[in-house]
Amino acid sequence: MNDSSNPPSDQKRRILFVDDEENILTGLQRIVRPMRHEWDFEFATSGQAALELMDHTEIDVLVTDMRMPLMDGSELLSEVSNDFPHVIRIVLSGQCDLESFIGSACPAHQLLSKPCDAATLKRTIERVIALRGLLENETLRDILLQMNTLPSPPTIYLRIEKELERPDSSMQQVGEIIGEDIGMTAKLLQLVNSSFFGFTRNIETPAQAASLLGVNMVQFIMLHVQTFVSGPSMERTVGEISEHCMQVASLARAIAKHEGQSTSSCLDAYIGGMMHDIGRLILAVNMPEKYKAVMEQNRQSSAPSWQIEEQIFGATHADIGAYLLGLWGLPENVVEITHHHHLPNNCKLEHSFALAAVHVANVLVSDPELGKRGQANSLDEAYLAQHGLTDHIADWQECLKKLKEND
Repeated sequence: MNDSSNPPSDQKRRILFVDDEENILTGLQRIVRPMRHEWDFEFATSGQAALELMDHTEIDVLVTDMRMPLMDGSELLSEVSNDFPHVIRIVLSGQCDLESFIGSACPAHQLLSKPCDAATLKRTIERVIALRGLLENETLRDILLQMNTLPSPPTIYLRIEKELERPDSSMQQVGEIIGEDIGMTAKLLQLVNSSFFGFTRNIETPAQAASLLGVNMVQFIMLHVQTFVSGPSMERTVGEISEHCMQVASLARAIAKHEGQSTSSCLDAYIGGMMHDIGRLILAVNMPEKYKAVMEQNRQSSAPSWQIEEQIFGATHADIGAYLLGLWGLPENVVEITHHHHLPNNCKLEHSFALAAVHVANVLVSDPELGKRGQANSLDEAYLAQHGLTDHIADWQECLKKLKEND
């Protein structure tokens, strides 16, 4: 096993491609040759050869086929996940049956199908490598790289099963139940947006995903991929985080609709709201004692939780959530909303109304009357003023009141 530390940020990253077919590796060498000034490349014809190479060569990204003799891609990915946790793992395969695909989805961060054009391959690798800048804490990064799923309350699964048993059950309703849980939503969107399924557009909601996949596939994914929390305390914590995210998502969408935004922008606001606090879920599940300490300190002081998280973890839940969603290949706009939902003025991309909607919705759900306005955990006043949105806040408070009345 290679115990060397992660390479410095200015060092060229090294990508390892694994495939048992020589002609495939030759084709990959040809595809990546124009990128040789940005990255270094290694090639291996078997899983065992890949592991032997990794014992003495630092690898940043592994791209592997699935069906290979002696050691298949899923076995290789599991070995790499255990022994080289800092390595980003991508499947590139054209011969995955359903069981192999679902199995590989556990140890793999992203899934690409053959044939894969050079632009897609380069964009995928660029994006996962760029994530390193989001999270400097190596301990947290390694935790996230080893995460295959996020736990859900078991009640979610039971409700889905009950819905499917109904003679008039609908996948729309199943998707809406899934949408009440951010962990299951994130995993389902990761899988359904992989190129394996071949959908020509981004699938942006769990209801869309469930309707397209059908009963058998949704059940298969839940049984083979999804995990569930144990213990009433953790179930309560996960439930509270999911409930908050649902409220923010609903309000963000209502704000976008009120402002006459496009259907796409309204969807971004909703999914961004659903995912915005996924980093809190990650911390609560993986570092429960430190997470409790953050929450307790937050209750006893006026400092926002994300500032306390920076002191304790060296990163905020926004950084952590954005890293995992980017690693899993979720749409970039959702990643950006998650990353900047507290301080949207820090976002360097073109202004997104969905980001503004999620930012304001997150504040209003916790503080409807803006009693904490002006404090660090309130609205980003400079951002709202810059985009001419300050005068809209009273209308958005009315949106929240209407949502509560309709509950």
